[in-house]
Amino acid sequence: MTRGRRYNAAYARRESRLPRCAHPAFTLVEMIVVVAIILVILGIALPAFTTLWDERKVSEAQNTIQGLLMTTRAKALQAVSGVDSGIFFFIDAEGVQRIVSIERANPGDLVWENVFRITPDRDYSLPAPIRVIPRYVAENGSPNTPYTFSPAELANNNFVNPPEDADIDVGQRHRNFFTIVYRSSDGRLLNQRDVLIQDLDAEPDGVGDIAGVHVGIDEDDAEVAQYWPQDGDPLNLDPIPPFSRTVPTLLTDDRTNHRGVAINFPSVDGLLVYDDSLFNEAGTPDQKRDFLLRTAQPFYVNRLTGAVIRGPVGETP
Repeated sequence: MTRGRRYNAAYARRESRLPRCAHPAFTLVEMIVVVAIILVILGIALPAFTTLWDERKVSEAQNTIQGLLMTTRAKALQAVSGVDSGIFFFIDAEGVQRIVSIERANPGDLVWENVFRITPDRDYSLPAPIRVIPRYVAENGSPNTPYTFSPAELANNNFVNPPEDADIDVGQRHRNFFTIVYRSSDGRLLNQRDVLIQDLDAEPDGVGDIAGVHVGIDEDDAEVAQYWPQDGDPLNLDPIPPFSRTVPTLLTDDRTNHRGVAINFPSVDGLLVYDDSLFNEAGTPDQKRDFLLRTAQPFYVNRLTGAVIRGPVGETP
């Protein structure tokens, strides 16, 4: 072994016996300061992230609705005359707001002009907890606004069991159940059109295969005989005979002398996009209405083009 190698080996052995210099550690005070800084940064950043996430959900809902409206209007323009087309908003059994395509069931028959069937097209849903309601739902009641919801209706989350308001003698209404319909001849939006929804019931178990709501008739019940328009007296569904197998499976209520009353899902031209989880935490019905008026994002549907125009948040309907 050469002299240089012997020297290096001896040096290495000596270095190994020397105490190593330990890395300096954080003191408790330093760790507390670092954690405090991180918490301050999170406190500043999280609300911004939450706002961005909420805006993303609203934007996603807007894009979904806008795309569906454009597609629906194009479908109406391409359809045979009389086959008006639209979309139906409803809440399914899992509490998710879904959107399905509808079209006029019997074009050319004036008796059936308000009856629309759910088509077997693709359905869509909105990102929870974001939902959409008609703008008129949040209005403060007026005799000239027949669709305005009472406080009990506004707070109601149960489609099947409507509130027993003294002023409510029509088929059940629900803030998340409504339609948007276009006329086939020129693609114009049919605002405030009375719409009856015909669902499928292949079972048959009396429950709509798509909407999951009570449909049609059953031989132990009365026939679907009437529907209530947005105002005025109930209208008969002539010439549909009682207990006929040709009776369409209409979504129905049963509140007028145990007779089947078809539910009206009006066609609307204005929407409010809102957070349903925060809505349900708002407290009293009046507080819920105030929440919608202050926080919901309004959208307007152009009656000619179907374009969705975003309005300022907090704009009173």
